Amino acid sequence: MKGAGRHHHGCQRQRGAAVLTALLLVAAAITAVVPNSVGERVAVARTAKLVDLAQLRLMARGVERWAGAVLVRDGRNSLFDHAGESWNRKVDNVPVEGGTASGQITDEQGRFNLNDLLIDGRPDPLRVERFRRLLEHLQLNPMLADAVLDWIDKDELVRVPGGAESASYLAKQHPYRSANAPIAMTSELLLVEGFSQASFLALEPYVSALPFRASINVNTASATILRAMVPDIDDMRLRQFLTERRDAPIENVGELREHPLFSGQGTELDGLGTGSDWFRVEAALNLRRARLEHTALLLRRDDETRVWQRWSGR
Repeated sequence: MKGAGRHHHGCQRQRGAAVLTALLLVAAAITAVVPNSVGERVAVARTAKLVDLAQLRLMARGVERWAGAVLVRDGRNSLFDHAGESWNRKVDNVPVEGGTASGQITDEQGRFNLNDLLIDGRPDPLRVERFRRLLEHLQLNPMLADAVLDWIDKDELVRVPGGAESASYLAKQHPYRSANAPIAMTSELLLVEGFSQASFLALEPYVSALPFRASINVNTASATILRAMVPDIDDMRLRQFLTERRDAPIENVGELREHPLFSGQGTELDGLGTGSDWFRVEAALNLRRARLEHTALLLRRDDETRVWQRWSGR
């Protein structure tokens, strides 16, 4: 009987060892599988996000085509542009499959074109004066105009007192050269001597970087831009014009010359106009796993629009 008991206990120990071995094998299997499962989930999530981003880029192209169609239709119906037209509408949170889309078209010729500071490679006195006034209205140093001129002109001669050429930039901790070429994007100002993040953010809403000379559209320009364009502007007339121009815009340069706001003594109308070729379309696109901020610069000409430049960020 005692032998039987020992045999019985031996069997129990064997069965216990077998169970323990089985549990250890299961634990080992689980330990091996879990990281793979997490990795697979991460991979699936990453792939899904990439798919969403690809879809968002297609949606961004769709927004560009929508904006182009709106602008072409507007161009067929009017020879001048103003804030009361159909293109000047903000579309918010339009439902799309799996997400939302918001978009807005703005007139890029309501801004001051930095590349217009030069004409035939030389400073344009009128536009340089206007740019200095714009800087002053924004409480920025007007000598920044010298640094911008040096950045875009082709030579390495430093303008006094506020200029800077490659010698200044090469002496920095992270050296680079002056562009000596037209500005491609307004964010280049962050590279220009004298500009800080704060001064760039103050100026950026009022400037553009168009590749060709472009008149400033008085029907869409802000009060700040108009003050910079017209010296000693009458504030009361300016406020009245800003209120009325949506419903009673200036239609042509002839009307512009006769308008009380622009017909004052010493007012130079060169570079001012009532129509626009350049527009900016901005879109905020959202899907479940991804988001895209998209901006495109559109040129409208000859009854069609062309995407001149585009950039995106998440």
